[in-house]
Amino acid sequence: MSLLRGSALALLLAAAAPAQAQVTVWANGVYDLSSSDWSHNRSFREFVEDARYLARYETEGAPGFDVGIQVSLLSGVGPELAFSRVSRDATGSVDASIPHPLYFDRPRSASLAAPGLGYSEQVIHMGLGWQGESGGLGFAVFGGLSLFKVRADAIEAISYEQLYPYDSLQLVTPRAVEQSDEPIGFHLGGRLDWRLSRSFGLGAQLRYAAATASFSLPGGDAFEIDAGGLQVAAGIRIFF
Repeated sequence: MSLLRGSALALLLAAAAPAQAQVTVWANGVYDLSSSDWSHNRSFREFVEDARYLARYETEGAPGFDVGIQVSLLSGVGPELAFSRVSRDATGSVDASIPHPLYFDRPRSASLAAPGLGYSEQVIHMGLGWQGESGGLGFAVFGGLSLFKVRADAIEAISYEQLYPYDSLQLVTPRAVEQSDEPIGFHLGGRLDWRLSRSFGLGAQLRYAAATASFSLPGGDAFEIDAGGLQVAAGIRIFF
């Protein structure tokens, strides 16, 4: 589902809600607390033997944003819809084994760091929730399906420099390509809202979401990334 379709659905939810329904719309700044690591390997022919390399990646927590809507239709229960996005840098490294051009069975090893790779998650969260209120404090819980779009740079090929007598080599900047996958996962979370006026307030939110994204490079092993994680968020609230 595209962001445009998700936004249209949010507007329909608000428009279709009966007059007595409670509608909460939020816009949050997010910090994703999760960190990820993954790896893949590739093999290719070089000097009539098999060459190979192992690429490793890791990411740390990063900021993002989150917008959404929750509607209470029956005893505080109703649909919820949200969109979140987090982008972060991924740090990579390569360990390579390249055959010797003059001798059989004498592979040479080399390693190289590959910083500044890209990684991002865009997620549409759809589900059911419950929300209530006591005085000026609102509270909500929610959960359901999460439609992820995960993009990750992956090292597609390596290159190297060597000098006679070729007993050692030096890796140079590897070539990276963007991979993408759209797995379906789940989410659950909760929210506290402080009403400052009839239609405006502030709030805090926790959400955990998870999915497994699968990728494959031509000539290389398939690899997976555990997407999602725990997000803390705070922002503005609009009440209808």
